[in-house]
Amino acid sequence: MRGSMHKAVIVDDDHLNLRVLSAMLSQFGYEVFTAGTGSEGVDLVKEVQPDIVMMDLLMPFATLDGSAATRAIQETTQGAHIPIIAVSAADIQTIRDMINEGLFYDFIQKPITVEKLEALLE
Repeated sequence: MRGSMHKAVIVDDDHLNLRVLSAMLSQFGYEVFTAGTGSEGVDLVKEVQPDIVMMDLLMPFATLDGSAATRAIQETTQGAHIPIIAVSAADIQTIRDMINEGLFYDFIQKPITVEKLEALLE
C-alpha cells in the first residue's frame, strides 16, 4: 500500500488527529485528503478514489459513525475494493471482530505513532 503518489482519505472528527495522521501519511508518500464526518468521508472517497482509507470509529457528533461510513463506502462500486483501516482507541477485540466480519481491512490503535503506521503500511 505504500509508495509515492498514492492517495489516502482520513476520516476523523478530531482536527488534531487529522493533522497528525496527515503529516505521517505524507511522510510515506501519500497525497492526503481529509473529512471531518462519516458522510463527508463517503463523498470524498467517491470523488478521490483513494488507495487507502483511515476511518475513525467513534465520531459521536456525526450523522454516520466510522462503522456506518465504512459500510456506505463498501456498498459503492468505487469503494468496494479500497482497504479501510479502523483508527480507534476502542477495545482491540471489538475491532478484530469487525475485521473478521469483513468490515475493516486492518486497524491501528490510538495514539498513532510513526512506527505503528509504518508497520501497517508495509
